[in-house]
Amino acid sequence: MPIVYLDRDTLGLVDDSYGLTITTVVVKPRSRGFVRLRSADPDDMPLVSPNLLADPDDQRTMIEGQRFFMRALETGPLKDRIAEIKIPDPKDRSDDAILAHCRRFVKTNYHPSGTARMGPANDPSAVLDSRLNVRGIDNLRVCDLSAMPDINAGNTNAPAMMIGSRCADFISGEGRRDELG
Repeated sequence: MPIVYLDRDTLGLVDDSYGLTITTVVVKPRSRGFVRLRSADPDDMPLVSPNLLADPDDQRTMIEGQRFFMRALETGPLKDRIAEIKIPDPKDRSDDAILAHCRRFVKTNYHPSGTARMGPANDPSAVLDSRLNVRGIDNLRVCDLSAMPDINAGNTNAPAMMIGSRCADFISGEGRRDELG
């Protein structure tokens, strides 16, 4: 981003001034989080854990991404425009230090998916059938990114609209095929 991106994690670490922010993203993460009931009380908030960077491959990907951008910022023509790298700490480029930085600043990019995944009846983790019905509960469908078995490698806006539109077809009776697509 051609701005300094400030959030609660960066306040006090970088000045609110001219600069740029580069973030690395694991597009197809292997780490898996969860959403679980806290108790039988419907007023209790659920337990939610994205479990980010739990998988060693995701950790390596983030470290490599950070190293790539640090090299890019220290190489011409960018080198001549960059006065200083603030974070991650340019004095400690060890894998452990970079991973600690990544763990502190990692975000979801607000594209979580798969918490109520769609799949075949023999998949124990698939709670939805191909018409987005919740198995075992009559007249209940899920029509958002929760239904996606795996997150796509791009922006999730178009798939979210497609799933919602297809679900509307199923509900209205216009869904001519037995499966999503």
